[in-house]
Amino acid sequence: MKRSLAVLTGAVILALALPPASAQEVDLSKAWVKDKEGIKVLHLAGTSYEMGVQQGTLLKDEVREMMATMWLGPIKLLIGDKMPLARELVARIAAMCPQYLLEEMRGIAKGADLPEDEVIFATLISDQMEHYEQTGRLGTEAAAAPGLLGAPMGCSNFACFGRATKTGELYHGVNFDWKKELGLQKHYLVIAREAAGGTPFVTIGWAGTLYTTATMNANQISTGFVGFGTINQSDCGFPMGLVHRRIAQEAQNLDDAIAIISSVARTPYGGINYVIADAKAPAAIAVETDSKHASVWNANDPRERDVFYAIPLMDAVVRSDEALDPRLRDAQIRAHGDPAKPELAAPWGHESYDHRYKGLSVGILHNFGRIDDTVALQLVREAHMEGGNMHSVLWCPSRLEFYLATARGDQDAADGPYVHFTWADLFAGK
Repeated sequence: MKRSLAVLTGAVILALALPPASAQEVDLSKAWVKDKEGIKVLHLAGTSYEMGVQQGTLLKDEVREMMATMWLGPIKLLIGDKMPLARELVARIAAMCPQYLLEEMRGIAKGADLPEDEVIFATLISDQMEHYEQTGRLGTEAAAAPGLLGAPMGCSNFACFGRATKTGELYHGVNFDWKKELGLQKHYLVIAREAAGGTPFVTIGWAGTLYTTATMNANQISTGFVGFGTINQSDCGFPMGLVHRRIAQEAQNLDDAIAIISSVARTPYGGINYVIADAKAPAAIAVETDSKHASVWNANDPRERDVFYAIPLMDAVVRSDEALDPRLRDAQIRAHGDPAKPELAAPWGHESYDHRYKGLSVGILHNFGRIDDTVALQLVREAHMEGGNMHSVLWCPSRLEFYLATARGDQDAADGPYVHFTWADLFAGK
């Protein structure tokens, strides 16, 4: 009876969180889909609900396929007989969501003829899966599910500006390195959103979910991340991919981005390095987080000189798996981290440090004052994790332009072509 009541309470929370259905037809004329050199681009405009309906309608077959084969289907198999507990957890996360996110999820469901609760569940449960595995909460059939868990992650981020670049322009490179065997790279989607009364922004992601790993908005704010793993995990947290989405839609400056990250119940994923840049300033920060701590590091941060493995840089921020904050590094389980040791573990000798962190840092030092589009692209290309590079993006937020490469077949993203996008490509119509 206790669990039944909890599940019922969760259903009530979801019902209260969702707005009543609108009798008005959604205008599809402001939305469009096109292909640019093998990358699908989706433009949406209107209220959050309208943008959801537009996506669900224009990409109906792809949304339904992704839900069945990538999002909901495998997750249901993993969770199995623990589904009542998972639905209760999702109801708690839904209560943390801004209304506009829930409205857009509801719109996707409407447009794609899918149950609302399924789309919401698939979007909000994502970051909980690793925590479920580590705490033994997966269902009895989890071994038969596709390999969603235990996947290697080798992401990297850098941002440089001012004295580091040829003209002072800010560049922000993001590598998302995960598990290509899942096939997510087949369904990459650049989404340009013009939310009614809001700031236009771009997300890199997939059909059927609001989850994103890299964003840029018209306020010249760009985001990326690296997952780094600590022992500090929580039972329930706001998905990292939706933190990116909130920054893209809400942030006008770095203080806004910091406030969003600091205010949410942070993901149980177990450690995230956010790298966020503002080309207006110009400035860039790393925000190192787990469920217990959030530590902001600025470019030119004097604390870097006190971290024995850090490589201090002028007008640049670099992150891979290693946290620089001693509290977070002490709890890390990646990059040779060892919470059982009384002293901080040295990360050198690990691919994350030697190839990604040190490689990017040395590359910036070697090219200091000469970094332009060509050099910045080479930096992000050389830092990718071989065999797992899903997408590689170079944000140029001062110009509202970017270069994007996506994995194609067995080829890493960084080994393929980088497609150049301008704001006009995304917001000036078909």
